[in-house]
Amino acid sequence: MCGVNLDRFEVIKFIEGQFSVNAIVNDKKEKRLISLVTVYGPAHEDKREAFLSELAQICSSNKNPMILGGDFNILRFSSEKNKNFIKNKATDMFNWVIISYELRDLPLNGGAYTWSNNQRVPTLERLDRVLISES
Repeated sequence: MCGVNLDRFEVIKFIEGQFSVNAIVNDKKEKRLISLVTVYGPAHEDKREAFLSELAQICSSNKNPMILGGDFNILRFSSEKNKNFIKNKATDMFNWVIISYELRDLPLNGGAYTWSNNQRVPTLERLDRVLISES
């Protein structure tokens, strides 16, 4: 889901992917185009490579400043889980996309985790995030 304040932004177009919606908007105040990308990464390993490929394609083809946000369903670091974390291929690929396209991973405000399995001794993870391009 992607919401846009029409008082501030004019929607130019939406580009739908398998795991994302990219809203190209004109910022009426700043007088420039911005890409607002909403993502929902797959929870299962078998589709993560396709998700990360789509994410890299969005970054490589985009000429506008970008804000990418949503549920990526991938951990970047061991500190993003309260229990044992084993780094995997998806973690490496996700970090490669972030570094290669010079994205900034904005810090959370108010807590270290965004997901819980709601058990008596919960597993906590940071799966949701907002990334922004340097521009």
